[in-house]
Amino acid sequence: MDFRSQFCEQVTCSDASTLGGGICVSEGLTEYGVAVTNCTIRGDVPEAHDLVQVLTVGLFDGIGALRVAADTLGLPIAGHVSVEVDPKGRRVVESWFPGTHFFEDIRDFGTVEIKQLAVEFSR
Repeated sequence: MDFRSQFCEQVTCSDASTLGGGICVSEGLTEYGVAVTNCTIRGDVPEAHDLVQVLTVGLFDGIGALRVAADTLGLPIAGHVSVEVDPKGRRVVESWFPGTHFFEDIRDFGTVEIKQLAVEFSR
């Protein structure tokens, strides 16, 4: 790694497994992200009721690391959607996060489902 290289403001994450993979790139900060960056103490976050809630959507979700990370950050969670083909992974997510919406196949998660979730989790 070259620490003298130019800084990129986009945050990326990726996942690779034996059954599939995914990648994500940020487009910017939410209101919540802006509020957190303005906190004077690391870990000091605004009250959840002051901000819009977050719907986490874990594509190729595995055992729900996205949801665990969101909880660790103290995000105000509206709900979680898990798209995972492995029944063992789905069982782990269901045991930790009982209200999760599950989709087994990424090909079954499209515009119609996204619009339904947008209505259900309008905040």
